[in-house]
Amino acid sequence: EISECLVGSEMCIRDRVGVNTVVVQDGSVTVQDADCPDKICEKHRAISQTGETIICLPHKLVVEIKE
Repeated sequence: EISECLVGSEMCIRDRVGVNTVVVQDGSVTVQDADCPDKICEKHRAISQTGETIICLPHKLVVEIKE
C-alpha cells in the first residue's frame, strides 16, 4: 500500500548520469519521464503491489513497492 503522504506526488530524481521523474498517483507508481537512452523505465507499466519494481539500468535507479 502506498503511503498517503506520497499520493499525488511527483519526484525528480537527479544524479550525475541523468534525471528520472517518478509519479505516485491513484495507488500506483510510474516513471513519467527519463533522459536515459532506452527509456525502458518509462514504458514499464505502473506498479502498485508489494515487491513490484521499476528499474532504470542506465541511471542505476530502482523503484520498489515495500510494505
